[in-house]
Amino acid sequence: MINTKDLHTSEILKEYVKQEEAVQETASSTSSETATKALPKQSQAMNYEEVKTGNYASLNGTWQNGEGRKIVIRDQMMQFSDILDHKGTATVIGQRIDIPGLDGQDGRPQDVPYLGGTTTKAYEQQLKSGEKDGVFTLGSTIPSAVLTISFLPKGTMGDLTDGDVNQDKIISVGTQASATSVDASAVYYKVN
Repeated sequence: MINTKDLHTSEILKEYVKQEEAVQETASSTSSETATKALPKQSQAMNYEEVKTGNYASLNGTWQNGEGRKIVIRDQMMQFSDILDHKGTATVIGQRIDIPGLDGQDGRPQDVPYLGGTTTKAYEQQLKSGEKDGVFTLGSTIPSAVLTISFLPKGTMGDLTDGDVNQDKIISVGTQASATSVDASAVYYKVN
């Protein structure tokens, strides 16, 4: 298990990739039939308590929304195909986020222009967590808003007016309002 408190996000990602490569190498040395039998079933429900600790294993697989964006989840890591309206990919490991398209050359969030000629960080790497009405949310301050990633277990709708109450859901949005007040097309559902 990776100790995320002592490492910079890019170091965490490198360590995670090393671990994943070792797992892949081991898996590829076995027969594909044996490896297929060893895979967990994808019908597992969201383990809400584990998600709150940064363990996303119960969500393992690919999630997609109606806009074609994807999240690939593997244990402690979530990889977003597009986190903020065409700002590029993002990786969440535990409760830290890295958005390479918003990083400077040093791999840390770059300074961007802000109000009154000042600057601010493009985003905060350490995600803040919160819970309200059965919805767990991770948030990162971005200029003039908050980037939120919300987890809605089966039976929970938050502020959604449309969506499938019978499925686990993930919502990721940059907002100044409710983290779950989005169009149905923005809601991620597990596809495999």
